[in-house]
Amino acid sequence: MKLYTEIILIACCALGFSVPGNAKATDVTLEQESAADISRMPDYGIYVQQYYQHSQDADEANTYKLRYIRPWIEGRFNRLLQYTVMLEAAGKPELLDAHLDFRLFPGLQLRAGQWKVPFSGLWLVPEHAQHFIDFDLGQALSPGRDRGIAVYYAAPEERYQVSVGMFSGATHKEWDKNRRQNIALRASARPHELWEVSLAWYNGSENVRHYASVNNSLAVGIANRHPTWTCMAEYIRRTTDYFGSSANTAGSWAVVMGYGIPTNKQPVTTIEPMVRLDTLDYFAGNAGGRVSRATLGLNFYFNTRWNKVQLNYELWKEEGLPLENNRFSAGFQFAL
Repeated sequence: MKLYTEIILIACCALGFSVPGNAKATDVTLEQESAADISRMPDYGIYVQQYYQHSQDADEANTYKLRYIRPWIEGRFNRLLQYTVMLEAAGKPELLDAHLDFRLFPGLQLRAGQWKVPFSGLWLVPEHAQHFIDFDLGQALSPGRDRGIAVYYAAPEERYQVSVGMFSGATHKEWDKNRRQNIALRASARPHELWEVSLAWYNGSENVRHYASVNNSLAVGIANRHPTWTCMAEYIRRTTDYFGSSANTAGSWAVVMGYGIPTNKQPVTTIEPMVRLDTLDYFAGNAGGRVSRATLGLNFYFNTRWNKVQLNYELWKEEGLPLENNRFSAGFQFAL
């Protein structure tokens, strides 16, 4: 698996930066393509975010840093083959996403390379489009970016979507250290045009050399697709089997709600108050290990959703400790 994925990643990077694509990495009809020679210059840009964080906890130092610098490029070689590449340039450069998408049939495509494993719906939201500065706590139980191959199918009007993938079980920062391949299944449906429900399953081994630990993870979520309201909820449960003799179960849940208020003024075009409740329990059913958090957020958008100022106030509670910890964060993001 390592050799094949390495070849895919190298091809992705080389082709992605040397061969022009179209202005947007989206499908066009055969009629549109035959009617005119569509420009294949790629769509590209960069997201930059910096943030300041102040914590009440004396053990946590106040932080101000450049969080990420992420140049990206996406396009297509023809109407069937698309590419996407994203790098992290803040600190030590690293490759985040590099994959090819091949359209097999209308609505059906094959993806190969490196990207976010299709599991948690909250995690699949791109970092630059998140409503809060930090991800929800449940992402500690989710597989991150990985190398692999997957098939995606979307029904007409996206009434339902299904993805099936096989991944190496490593992360985007290191290669896999065992030969066991991990499986990810995800399905979503829209019982109403504004609501989507999803169910995902992930089975795979940890990135270890000398012993076997297998994760079975389940994620259930619901999200709205309203242009103004935001409402999302997700539950994740992961069971880890060590050596086949002992097991540990961890769980998390998160609820996110918000409302975008158009201002119709410049430079701030939208103000979005947000609230999030989430919890993470590393030892579900046992005392200790449970962390809960309540977050109030206020987002100010400038012309687009990619240029924004975010203010977050968090109240943390850890099981077994009498004190609560308050934390304030402020972030600024702009896109070029």
